[in-house]
Amino acid sequence: MTHPNGQAAGVNEQAQPESIPLPATVEALAALLDYPVGPAILTTEQVARAVRLAASLGLASVSVPSGEADMAVRLLDGTRTAAAALVGYPYGSSSTAAKLYEARDLLRRGVREIEFVVNLGKLASREFQYIESELLQISRSCNENGALLKIVIEAPSIAEDLKVIACKIAKRVEAGMIVVAAYPAAESGPDADLALLKRVSKEVCGIGGCAPGLDQALGCQQLGCARIRSASPGDVLAAWKSRLEAAAPPSAGPAA
Repeated sequence: MTHPNGQAAGVNEQAQPESIPLPATVEALAALLDYPVGPAILTTEQVARAVRLAASLGLASVSVPSGEADMAVRLLDGTRTAAAALVGYPYGSSSTAAKLYEARDLLRRGVREIEFVVNLGKLASREFQYIESELLQISRSCNENGALLKIVIEAPSIAEDLKVIACKIAKRVEAGMIVVAAYPAAESGPDADLALLKRVSKEVCGIGGCAPGLDQALGCQQLGCARIRSASPGDVLAAWKSRLEAAAPPSAGPAA
């Protein structure tokens, strides 16, 4: 017998059951997926198509360029998919005033998930008070507007001790989530970064992983990621649908 995750059932699996069940349906997996649109140069119509796709798939969120926020909010009205936007990408190196203005403007326009990139230069410089002050201000703005703050740390680019410190700061400012990277890399998926952040966060804030394909997405889910960033959510969900169908028991034939 083969389970939907492609692993054969056996004695070892029974001895070491997975603590987190796999998504039972395509819709359950879709509810974990964030769709970051970009970072390529995209027309307004291309972004609109991505937003409509996210809504049709029932994704958790779709992250659009700031200039397309009004369109995304309008198209997503009445759907289960939240409008999100990145602030400070790629290195978070804009001034605090500029980043806060952009984030607060997005909140005013109806964006419900702010993906705020930590100032990686300040983090590398170990200016932790600067980082915490900046994040505390945006956290307060998000809380006041009922929005989710997702702190993006670009984990592959920073040292392990800085990942731990960034996660601890995220907890102190009461961020909703800490995200390993804004966009999935070709090789991204479950790794030591996710396990480290999950251990440090201690359920105070969620962890957002990145996954280029289905197997990586399921691996993130098994590690307890609250969200999984996918640049090709349609392909991921189609693959999961096929795997679920292949694992389903054959339907009974007509009674004799």
